[in-house]
Amino acid sequence: AVLRVGVPPDLGSTVIAALIAGFRERSPEVRPAPAEMWSADQVVALLDGTLDVGLVRHPITAPGLSFGPVLVQRPGVVLAEGDPLAALSSVHLADLTGRRLVLFPREPGLHEETLAECRRHGFVPEEVHEAQTLGLVLAGTAVAFGPEVTLPGLRWRPLLGGPLAWRVSTAWRGQAGAAAVAFGAVALRVLKENAGMTDDGTAPARRLRSRPASGFLA
Repeated sequence: AVLRVGVPPDLGSTVIAALIAGFRERSPEVRPAPAEMWSADQVVALLDGTLDVGLVRHPITAPGLSFGPVLVQRPGVVLAEGDPLAALSSVHLADLTGRRLVLFPREPGLHEETLAECRRHGFVPEEVHEAQTLGLVLAGTAVAFGPEVTLPGLRWRPLLGGPLAWRVSTAWRGQAGAAAVAFGAVALRVLKENAGMTDDGTAPARRLRSRPASGFLA
């Protein structure tokens, strides 16, 4: 049997590998077939039956889909290494004033929530670009939000106070089969251990700081 799984492209190869390994260990009789897709594309694929289970970002309005427990990811800011803010240990959203912002494509609900939170904390981006890569950030013309990255030419810094909360859960159409339930359980564990996510509504900052191996410190 094959389980067709949707995962966000920015989740990172290490986390995706841990998801697949954890699922194989739990359900060796089922072969996971992961596809990297943004939330809007996953919703379409789940509803038309080309995906069995997805890992999506909220808010999502999709009658016909069911969702597993929600986890929260607290993104930091990705800057060019030459940006003066890269010298700080943490960055306030208002510090980003005057900069352009790169956001993921195909995540409309998340965009609205993120931009509203930015405005609330005093950051109104000069322009918003939808892009799948960090090229504009690398060029020093924009910033992006996301989990910790270690790439040449870039610096990641936590956001002061953890103002952004990206909510993630599994999703499926109709009633979840045994394999989808098993994948959901593995995803909960792996996303907490490997992606620094926390249960919905819990304070993330201090508890995660003692676990740098998680790769996500905010």
